[in-house]
Amino acid sequence: MGAIIGIVVTVVILSLRLNFPETSAHFFQLPVIFTEKTGIESPNIIRILFPISYILGSLLHELFYRGFLQNRLSTHIKPVYSILLVASLFGWGHLPAGIYSSITGFYEGIICGALFYKTGSIISPWSFRVFHMGTILIVLGVI
Repeated sequence: MGAIIGIVVTVVILSLRLNFPETSAHFFQLPVIFTEKTGIESPNIIRILFPISYILGSLLHELFYRGFLQNRLSTHIKPVYSILLVASLFGWGHLPAGIYSSITGFYEGIICGALFYKTGSIISPWSFRVFHMGTILIVLGVI
């Protein structure tokens, strides 16, 4: 379910990103940041390790934001409020990468929160993020 929604949302978002390149500028910095943080400079190794680190990083994000925060908040407030609150925190957490990353994080947070609420599983929002951002990064030629 998450993968299907990820593909559908990607079609819409990708058309926006391709028409407004400034919204995608920070994506091209990701391999540079990866190189700076790891010290790995080989493009072939980066093409292998970058997706793996994104997949694992996305899983850790979902475990924390949905599995821990949203799950805990849902026991104290209405699920819709917990989804919006956690999506806001998720977007705010992406602010250091820029306003567009923060906006992307917020709408991803809403979709991931709704998927988690609907399915009760981390797999659905995680697969959404992997397919959604992975497709964007591939189409933009970042990876």
